[in-house]
Amino acid sequence: MRCPICSSKDIDVFHDKVWDNENAKVYRCNKCDISFVYPQMTLKEEKEFYLQYKNHVVKRGVISVKSVNELHHKSKLVAEKRYQVIKKFFRGVKSVCEIGSATGAFLELLYDVNYKCAIEPDNENRIYSKKFSQKQYSDISEADKSEQFDIICMFHTFEHIRNPIKCLEWCKSHLASDGKIIIEVPHIKDPLIELYDCKEYKDFYFQMMHPYIYSLYSLTYVADQSDISIIKVIYKQRYGLDNHLNWLNKGKPGGDQYFKELFGNNKQYINSLEKFGLTDTIFIVARSNRI
Repeated sequence: MRCPICSSKDIDVFHDKVWDNENAKVYRCNKCDISFVYPQMTLKEEKEFYLQYKNHVVKRGVISVKSVNELHHKSKLVAEKRYQVIKKFFRGVKSVCEIGSATGAFLELLYDVNYKCAIEPDNENRIYSKKFSQKQYSDISEADKSEQFDIICMFHTFEHIRNPIKCLEWCKSHLASDGKIIIEVPHIKDPLIELYDCKEYKDFYFQMMHPYIYSLYSLTYVADQSDISIIKVIYKQRYGLDNHLNWLNKGKPGGDQYFKELFGNNKQYINSLEKFGLTDTIFIVARSNRI
């Protein structure tokens, strides 16, 4: 076996279970530091999977909404928190493309942006996003080759992409002068993995729809291969001590009201995790190396 990113044979088993495939495992490459699921879905399996994507996330307990309106409302609450982390990069920006835009909740927040493009494979979500965007595509391959954007962003989308280097090269080709790429992904140095080595969490965490799980090192590697440079890194911890204690105590998601009452105000804990880069999510801001 070779690493699907750098082709190295220096690979170790990282975890022996993937949530939705009993025959798959998680491996880590010792050269580029990418963690990856093997075997990956075939193109046919991937296409069929995303046709049933909503059923999958409902099964995992990620969403339980019954309508696209309800999904948009919940997504906007998440988008508002995300925007607070990166809003300074959108000052003066006039054109934005979001890949994996869902219902357009993040795009709705960009009131001062003149031109917004939504790329979203789900038909219902993409149609809904017309309220907040001027152009909509189901895939990056459909976008006009001449389109240029001040910012291209992906939030919890990049880890779904089976060819990340090719995706970044597409982004680079569609960046305006001094344009930026902003990416948020789940972080392999999630404290429940890196600090607490919680088996139940890892059994739940790794799944087929995420062929790759990134560290800063592996993000830097794929950026370098795409001839782009990371200019800013932001470590962000979304879940607090109450969530972590619930996993360690009960071995399952869903939270615990008692822990929440005891440890709901845990800013120091979250700040410490972010300081040391041990977070459940990581943002990078990058730009093209072209002159």
